[in-house]
Amino acid sequence: MSFSIEELSKRWIEQKFEAFHQEPEHFLKLGQYYLKQHEPLLAYDVFIHATNVVTEADSMHSSIQYYLALSLLESGNEIAAIERLDELLRLELDNSSDIEGALGRAYKQKGLSSSDLIEATSDFKKAENIYQKAYKNARKQERLHDSYYHGINLAFLMLCQGAQRDACELSQEVIQICEGLLEADSPYWLYATIAEASLILGDEKKATTYYSEAAKRCVKDVRGRTSMARQASVISGLLDVDFDELFPAFALPQVIVYTGHRIDANDRSSACFPAEKMPYVKSEIRHQLGAFSSAICIGSAANGADLLFAEAALENGFDLHIVLPYNRDVFREKSVKADDDFWFELYDTVLDKAKSLIELAEFSSYSQDTIYDFANRYIAGMALSRVASTMSKVKGLAVFDGVESALVGGTYSALELWKQTNIDYEVISLEGDGIYTANDFPQGEEAIFALPVVTRQKNADVSYYNYLPMLFADVKGYSKLNEEQLVNFSSVFLAKAGEIFNRHSVGILSKRTQGDGLFVVFSSVETAIDFSTSLQAMILSVDWASYELPADLSIRIALDAGPCYSYQEPITQTREYCGHYVNRAARLEPVTPPSTIFASETFVAMAQCSKKQKQKFHYMGYVVLPKQYGTMRAFQIKQY
Repeated sequence: MSFSIEELSKRWIEQKFEAFHQEPEHFLKLGQYYLKQHEPLLAYDVFIHATNVVTEADSMHSSIQYYLALSLLESGNEIAAIERLDELLRLELDNSSDIEGALGRAYKQKGLSSSDLIEATSDFKKAENIYQKAYKNARKQERLHDSYYHGINLAFLMLCQGAQRDACELSQEVIQICEGLLEADSPYWLYATIAEASLILGDEKKATTYYSEAAKRCVKDVRGRTSMARQASVISGLLDVDFDELFPAFALPQVIVYTGHRIDANDRSSACFPAEKMPYVKSEIRHQLGAFSSAICIGSAANGADLLFAEAALENGFDLHIVLPYNRDVFREKSVKADDDFWFELYDTVLDKAKSLIELAEFSSYSQDTIYDFANRYIAGMALSRVASTMSKVKGLAVFDGVESALVGGTYSALELWKQTNIDYEVISLEGDGIYTANDFPQGEEAIFALPVVTRQKNADVSYYNYLPMLFADVKGYSKLNEEQLVNFSSVFLAKAGEIFNRHSVGILSKRTQGDGLFVVFSSVETAIDFSTSLQAMILSVDWASYELPADLSIRIALDAGPCYSYQEPITQTREYCGHYVNRAARLEPVTPPSTIFASETFVAMAQCSKKQKQKFHYMGYVVLPKQYGTMRAFQIKQY
């Protein structure tokens, strides 16, 4: 039976695998699609599942293994990718040139991400040898497309190792090959190769011209344009070239966050956003957004400024991501309802046409305005994380009446948050016809953003937090330990984990252990990150074999953050924590690879809003959570 790629993806997310088992070709089709969409974790899930269905005798087996290695490489697991690619090379398959290229890329990628100079040099040399051999074979066999691919990668590696003269000579050869292949419908990577070779040669003008043409030819492929920009950024750094001059050529989308006041109700005592200001505000929003050729817009959908921004974004053909603090139907009644039903109609249209809709939490009478603060943080943090993964730039746009307010979660507090997270922004003033920037805006009190906000209502024993960071961890292979090993593990592991708990005692609100499992709630993202990296480092550093335990003992660590409740547990008389985000964090841990720290986008968003946090997060793609919890964007925390 034939299925569209959308139908296959829907079946996969819903874990309906019958069609894939009946026609294994669907594995390849869907996995390749996920790789092109820059979703390596979903691709990995597809291909690893396929290895249990497609036998070695099947003609698809080598392709499945190859794309499985690519998904590992795309997700940043270079070591595992190298192991699989080495195995495939030994089989001397028909696609050996592709495998060589991927293996060279794996070593190159590993070298670029390494902080150890000796290790990086070794990886670059291995990659260089692979590309050198592949380039010579391709030239000898007159495989021109393989020649320029291997050649430009070889030139890049030569440059990384200080052999600029050799890199320039090879870049000249690569340009000659590519220019001989150029046709009207040539793919973008041919132009990108000429651009990169020209940049290595120091011809910035030619590089800019060809990067621009390459970007035009992959206008719907943000991943392709981002990849070009990253490579150009590294070369620029090595050659002391001003990358900011090159940056516009890649036409990367501007990331825009927006906020603003709701429209005034008829019975409002003092004017904030009166209805008669709508034509002016609408015109200014269109003018502001019209300055961008491509954009990713992120914000909410209350009546007034939010929906006017969202409407204009859709009119411009921009990607729109709507973030609601709680369920869309409740939000409709509480934040969209107005004297004019026009807002209901616009709300329904915007949500229907948005690229994504995120409902952060369930509505709670405990939350009051703090849930809006959580939404503001998430929107700002989501934008900053998108910028980090796409090399784009972020800009804030707001409609504001100029009145300072202590209200947590309002427009003023959103602008304060933007300023403190270095988001450049412009304000459409409701005080008069004009635009002003962040530099014209008064600096408020930073203290209101320093820590999560807690409210207590109705029940004195119950507290509601607008967000708290939390961790679930589990040791792989624990269930297979024999009784003697269980005793050894419990005494050794818990003792060493206890040392880490003691070092972070001030920042830990709750801790719970069960066998090999840990559940910890923290007061700050900084403490959560430091604790998780310390725990991972401890597991990797201990000689477990000396305690008669498996030498390859590893741990899965998952971090999440979101609204939750604390209460006095009547049996143990300790503070315990519960809520949707606690349950969700527990679902992320089982799909986290061993020896890895995964963080949800919510956790990353809260971390991006912290001035103290310096950790880098690597976007890994979507993961499918167990027990019908849907999908989640996952990020990896790597230690350097």
